Amino acid sequence: MSVATKIQFLMIKAKPNKDFGVAPQPSTDLELSWVLAGVTFGFGQDPDASVDADGDAASGGGGSKDGAPSLPPPTNSDEHGTVVVGVTGGIAAGKSTLMAYLRDKGHPTVDADKLGHRAYTQGTGCYNDIVREFGDSIVADDGSINRRQLGSIVFSAKDRMRALCDITWPHIRRHIEEEVATLKASAAANGTALPFIFVEAAVLIEAGWMDVFDEVWVITVPEEVACSRLMKRNSLDRDEALKRIRAQLSNDERVRHATRVFPYSDADADDAGTALNERVAKIMSDILQSK
Repeated sequence: MSVATKIQFLMIKAKPNKDFGVAPQPSTDLELSWVLAGVTFGFGQDPDASVDADGDAASGGGGSKDGAPSLPPPTNSDEHGTVVVGVTGGIAAGKSTLMAYLRDKGHPTVDADKLGHRAYTQGTGCYNDIVREFGDSIVADDGSINRRQLGSIVFSAKDRMRALCDITWPHIRRHIEEEVATLKASAAANGTALPFIFVEAAVLIEAGWMDVFDEVWVITVPEEVACSRLMKRNSLDRDEALKRIRAQLSNDERVRHATRVFPYSDADADDAGTALNERVAKIMSDILQSK
């Protein structure tokens, strides 16, 4: 079944990005859980660990002067008056630092990686679709998906990896949309303002989820900065770190689809939190004033 057919069947509005299709295939040493969570590249870590948990330093910025398309803040027609922002970027770009700041400021955040893990739990539609596609041999004795068995299948053949992404990404998208709708409904029921919802999604662009969001924020760092962070954080040698970085989309490819770009600056090296916070706060203020 084709990508488009699967998505129509699942009643998902958009199909995977035609420009990129499925993201570059992961190395065989990666944990399958990361693929199932919506990440097709990363590091071989604890399968229950947070996906792509970024380092302490992050970067920020915005506007066309930083390389993003010259786009005005969106005119939000949502009756809730909420701007839904998708946050994405490469490995060790600083996504988690940005999301932590936003949570500290009281803004609701959604982690697409965690929704991905929820999507493939036993009894869900995603679980059933995976078993239907790959057979009962991937089912463990307790009924859960045997990640290593499934991994041995999808990491050995690109068409099998594509099939897995075709299944998981639409389900994860649906969970994102449901989570956003729930947050909006809760705010409306309580009579509380909800100016922003932020969704962190590592494969937002690869999966073609741009139309889910009013704005797409892309965090970028130079390859050398990302490499240094990865080597320190994951105890990798330089070659292994670069291998993981270069398995992803490039910064330029992500920026093509961005509403706002948060590029690395010298200030981030010394005081990432303060530099990032000031830039993000100004961007949010500008968006609110334009509404």
